[in-house]
Amino acid sequence: MTGTESSVAIGRADAGSWWSRSAPLLVGVIATVVCAWNSGRPSFWYDEAATVSAINRSVPDMTALLSRIDVVHGGYYMLMHGWWRLTGHWGGFGGSEFAMRLPSAVAVGIAAALVVCIGRTLVALRFGVLAGALLVCLPRVLWAGSEARPYAGSMALAAAATWLVLLAVRRGGWWWVSYAVLATACTVWFLPSGTLVAAHLLYVLLTTRRRNRLYGMLIAAVMVAAAVLPFAMFAHRQVAQIAWLSPFSTQTVVAYLQFEYVDGAPVAGVLILLLLLGIAVIALLGTVGRIDRRALTLGLAWVAVPAVVILGYSWLGSPTYVPRYLSFTAPGMALVIAVAVRVIARQFTRPGAVRAIWLPAVAVLALGVAAVPAFVAQRSVYGKVGGTDFSQVADFVGRHARPGDCVAFERTASWSPVSERVVKQAKPRDFRNVRDIGPSTPAARAHVLWDLDRPETDYAAWARTCSVMWVVTDGERATGSVFRPGGSPPWYFKPFHFENTVLYRELAGDGLTIVGRIGFHRSQVVRMTR
Repeated sequence: MTGTESSVAIGRADAGSWWSRSAPLLVGVIATVVCAWNSGRPSFWYDEAATVSAINRSVPDMTALLSRIDVVHGGYYMLMHGWWRLTGHWGGFGGSEFAMRLPSAVAVGIAAALVVCIGRTLVALRFGVLAGALLVCLPRVLWAGSEARPYAGSMALAAAATWLVLLAVRRGGWWWVSYAVLATACTVWFLPSGTLVAAHLLYVLLTTRRRNRLYGMLIAAVMVAAAVLPFAMFAHRQVAQIAWLSPFSTQTVVAYLQFEYVDGAPVAGVLILLLLLGIAVIALLGTVGRIDRRALTLGLAWVAVPAVVILGYSWLGSPTYVPRYLSFTAPGMALVIAVAVRVIARQFTRPGAVRAIWLPAVAVLALGVAAVPAFVAQRSVYGKVGGTDFSQVADFVGRHARPGDCVAFERTASWSPVSERVVKQAKPRDFRNVRDIGPSTPAARAHVLWDLDRPETDYAAWARTCSVMWVVTDGERATGSVFRPGGSPPWYFKPFHFENTVLYRELAGDGLTIVGRIGFHRSQVVRMTR
């Protein structure tokens, strides 16, 4: 019996067992629980505030917004708009950090379940479970599963499209159409994930000799390209929205190596590197089995092709890469690591030996333990990018302000691309009982993500009607600093004193006096009364 025939036989035997039917669901549920655990604790950050701002408006207003910016996230925004409306009827749950991030945890669970299916199709069920478990140990995946952004969804869609391409290679016919439809949806969900089609094409070319299968893949790829091209052209018109990305440099490559899969967990990176070096040595010795080569080919193509395309475009075209954009390649890395674990275990144990069964479990445990520092940091109070504190500031105002109190927002902060009003846009419910002068133009009316601010001088006349003023402003800093979070461009924190600002002079000139203040990680709330 050949390796391929053996794989098919194993797959058929597995398919009839309860464990085979339940294993993907079980791994998916565990992945969802792990990602959702304590995910409501960290503050929202800018990108998540952008999600709240986009979905907290009518569908026509969302459509108008997407015509100007963030069309690449349009599918996610539409889905989250429905989730926002649904959870809005569930008291404090709707709009909370946990509620907004829960869909991403579910998406990671779906991705993990599909990785089990992919591994079972390529090798055997045990291999699929190993790959699914390893996926959940990657810090990038743990981050995506606790982020109110579309990256976990792109991971799930990428895994689904990959499973379909394997089924299409095996069964042909209308499976190619199903694959083309899902690959199109994956690309429209998040445009960079369209590079996965090239990875699938490379995999089929390297592993399939039947011409009808090659032609099927080529036709499907053309169908996807034709369907996506108008959307891609329209999205490219909004490329200015990522103008904040740094030009390509050696730092870009370092960011890929350091943050793409093991952000915040260097020990996990070392373990993965050792496993990959191990399989590289074994491959050079020519002892990697055929079935493992197919899994390895798919995993490497899944990881390498999108990275080469995105990094290459960032180098030769315009900057496009930050580590979170390639989150959809994480399942491919899980497959590669699973192959490495399986091959290394095979080299050091006899076939069927007990250790051959337990060594993969040890590898999962080791990688999981190595990921713990990143997991804990991601779920700390200020665990999001840049250590933002929007949620804590909003919750403080919501708890302490009394109905009729006023609130003011600092217009500028050295580290912020928008005003401190972003705090209210991230958690609008915390400001329902306080009076706000309002923006010069609301974001929904201007069809942008952020409210357009008034000049600080507008506050003077309005503040005369306020007995208590809560001012959301930058934190006090005697010295400046620079912070580069997770491979993103640097944030600059310049010295700041509230009493030196125009806003303070306007409010104090109208008779308001500081009676208290509380500092958070990046911001502060100042209480002023008459």
